[in-house]
Amino acid sequence: MGSPVEATPYRFLLGPWRWMLIVYVHDPDIDRVTVIGIEDARSASAVSAMRRP
Repeated sequence: MGSPVEATPYRFLLGPWRWMLIVYVHDPDIDRVTVIGIEDARSASAVSAMRRP
């Protein structure tokens, strides 16, 4: 679930509010999800704002 973050093992979801990104990684071997961070998607430095060449 969640969209991948390019060139990383991380994925992200929009949180309970449209501006909130929840960045996480899933380890299927031990069936664990680790939240890496919660970011403000309105920021130019947010994960989903990564620019493609």
